[in-house]
Amino acid sequence: MTSDEIVQDLRTYLSEQILDGEDVGLEGTTPLIEWGILNSMEIVQIVAFIHDRFSVDVPPDAVTLDNFKDLDSLAELVQGHSETPS
Repeated sequence: MTSDEIVQDLRTYLSEQILDGEDVGLEGTTPLIEWGILNSMEIVQIVAFIHDRFSVDVPPDAVTLDNFKDLDSLAELVQGHSETPS
């Protein structure tokens, strides 16, 4: 799955589940925490969504402000943890 596809899935999830269907013009670089879109409860929800949608277990040490700052960072997190070691 490409980064753009992951960003789109995350954008749809945030719009529908976190923002109650509101389209606030989320872009890949929209600051999610800074703008108050994500707080600790929503981070737990999005980690569960990432597990369900992408079959990726986000390790506790990866739950950082840098990884959750925007959709692009979340997509990188998903891609980085979805690769299986060879």
